[in-house]
Formats: sequence, C-alpha cells, structure tokens
Amino acid sequence: TWSGENDVSASAVQSTGRYAHLVKSLKTGVIVQGGKLNPSRLDEKRPARHQGGEFKRGPGSPDQLTWMSGKDLGEINLSIAWGFCSQPGIWQRGADAHVYPSDIALIVLGTDPKSESLGGEVEIDLGEEHERYLIDKSCVIACRAGVPHGPIVTRWVEKPFAFVLIGLAADLTMSAT
Repeated sequence: TWSGENDVSASAVQSTGRYAHLVKSLKTGVIVQGGKLNPSRLDEKRPARHQGGEFKRGPGSPDQLTWMSGKDLGEINLSIAWGFCSQPGIWQRGADAHVYPSDIALIVLGTDPKSESLGGEVEIDLGEEHERYLIDKSCVIACRAGVPHGPIVTRWVEKPFAFVLIGLAADLTMSAT
C-alpha cells in the first residue's frame, strides 16, 4: 500500500455554507508524496505518465506532486498541478518533448521570499526547434496549445523550489511529439 495514504485528507477549510463546495483541499489531488506514487489517484482519466506507461518519473521529478483536473475542481475547465523539486535530473523519461491540447502556464518559483532566485537551475526546450532555455530565476513559461516543450531537466538544486502548472482544460492529457 501507499505509505502516505493516511496523510491525504479531502476536507475543505470550511465544510459548511452555501459556497463550501467551491473550497477544495489541495490534498485531494496528491499523486506523489515523499517520492512515492499514490495508486488511488491513478485511473483511466490520469495521464499515462503517472501509470508507468509512455511517460515515467525521472530523478528530477517533484518530491511531491498534486494534480487536480476539472473533475476535482467542480467541473470547471481548469487543471492544476504543483509540487516541490529538490533533486537534479530529468523530470520525465520516455518522451523528448510533449504537448498539451490547451494553453498552459508552467511556473517555477523559488521558495525564498527575499530573492527572485530559483534556488537551482532548470533547463527546458521549447518549440519544434528545441530552443533551449536555462532558468535560474522565478518565472512563468506560457505555452499555447500544441507547442512542444521538454524535456525539462533540473540541472542543480541549492534550495528546493516549487512549480505550478495551470492548464485551461478540465482534462489535461499530454502527448508525445
């Protein structure tokens, strides 16, 4: 069984009131916690990369990964993922680059509020030409639907950093290019 199973709580901050259904716990979407997969979140609706299929976690994959689709968010056209990265390496194995069917924003964010430094360095290729970008400051990478991006590699880490992916679709499934 998944060791973090008892740590996942789906309770909202406030459970009563007219709009309580709009307040969602981030714990409901935990896919990876402490570097281990949560099998209860893996079903036919989840991207294959989380099921050991075409895409596999790499050593630079987030230590914790929360992924929430429109189904988790009250059926709105939005998907979000967030996590913390503390190890160097490629984020996903099995695909050189991938695309999403909707626009996305990938945010990498240092955890020191007094600095714009990322606390590490991330490498990402963008476009069909694989233009390589090295990122060492907090930033947002905005990709239109269908724009290839990846691989994503954490080159080094001095201090764990956060990332957030925001996709403008209820069911955000990536495809290899």
